[in-house]
Amino acid sequence: MPFRNPFRSKPRFTIKPEEEEFLIECFCYFGGRYGPIVPGAAPVTFDAAHFPQTFAAPNVQPGTVLADLRTILGIPTSLNISFDWLPDFSDAQLPHQEYGERALSVTHPSIDGSYRIDLRQVLQKQPGQLVHQLILETSYIRQHIAGEPAATLIDAAAPDYFILAAVYFGFGPLLSHHIVSVGRAENGGWERGWSHADDIDPALFTYAVAAHAHLGQNENHPAYAQLAPDTARDFTAALQRIAKVSLTPCTADEVTATDLCIRAERLEGADADLNSAALFREAAQLKRDTELAASAANNYGYALLLREQFSASRPYFEEAIQLDPNQAYPYDNLAYSYLRTNQPELAKPCLEQAAKREHAPGFHHRNWALYYLSQTDYPRAERHFTIAFQRAQLPVDQLDVHYAQLLLATERKEEAVKILRRKAEDGDVLAKRLLTADHLLD
Repeated sequence: MPFRNPFRSKPRFTIKPEEEEFLIECFCYFGGRYGPIVPGAAPVTFDAAHFPQTFAAPNVQPGTVLADLRTILGIPTSLNISFDWLPDFSDAQLPHQEYGERALSVTHPSIDGSYRIDLRQVLQKQPGQLVHQLILETSYIRQHIAGEPAATLIDAAAPDYFILAAVYFGFGPLLSHHIVSVGRAENGGWERGWSHADDIDPALFTYAVAAHAHLGQNENHPAYAQLAPDTARDFTAALQRIAKVSLTPCTADEVTATDLCIRAERLEGADADLNSAALFREAAQLKRDTELAASAANNYGYALLLREQFSASRPYFEEAIQLDPNQAYPYDNLAYSYLRTNQPELAKPCLEQAAKREHAPGFHHRNWALYYLSQTDYPRAERHFTIAFQRAQLPVDQLDVHYAQLLLATERKEEAVKILRRKAEDGDVLAKRLLTADHLLD
């Protein structure tokens, strides 16, 4: 066969499947919340047409850039946005791990509805990077005033999410010139350039720029001919790939459902598990998502199970099974609810169903151990407890306490009391109950 020079073939554009899925979810969500990118939509370019006040000034200043970005993003002029200069990294003696895009600028929302953007003084020497940072900060403000949970809740989204939003708003080509830069020559010297290299994968960024161009049916716009080299290299291949993907904007219900899911994941407090599951159930109804509905029903029942509301939990596990019979968790949880109320004959069929499905071994074998304990088949109970301890991938609720029950049943009182006392000191209600009921502290 003829020799093929591998250096003559251009490498194919590749993106991780999870990042492609993330991009699709983000752009569909942005389309539903902010409106679709219409055919003919042009990217934002740094010129007098898009930045008239900036170009009318003698040099690039935050005030004029902010004024132009307000117009581009539709941010009301009545909204108070101020900025402040902060010391540079060396002056502030920040550790190296705090370098990066967010260290160059950060926005602080105030309870009065105003915003303050903190900027590092080094940006006064880097007008391009200054514009870049202000694009990201004002895009974030646009998301914040829209009430996006990802923007209004602390740490609800990673930096790459907000970069994708800025690309969706049309700033992709502009951002490309700073997104992966690692340094720049200035006055014959070499200066470290803090950029987005650690905040977003270059392939994901290129794919997002291509997605905006594809949705706008404007792939030949001059701005795309001026992309930074790293983005330009894979832009055409990314366009070919994104053309095969559906980026239909979410419906209003789907946007609301996504917001509910984000809020559910960020809940804190004593009843966070119950309230979170309730929000997921509401989101599942809006999205008409059977898998999510089954998971939410199971999680709501599980929250009740942890509160020892065994009878109240069962309808939710039964609902989850009806919605998605292929999941083992609802069967295992339903079985446990029966075992805790001394109904092993009802638990066994559930355990048999769970065994046929992909289950969590720690929980599943704990349940079998409890079943055989109820049948006074102590050798089998011991065997399943051993498997549960060995194969548990996550902490298993009250596994130690239930094992102590086996120890008591097999006359290993001293070891059982040691476990129960330790768990009781941690606040375990069942452990306290067993210590009291069996007069183990007498």
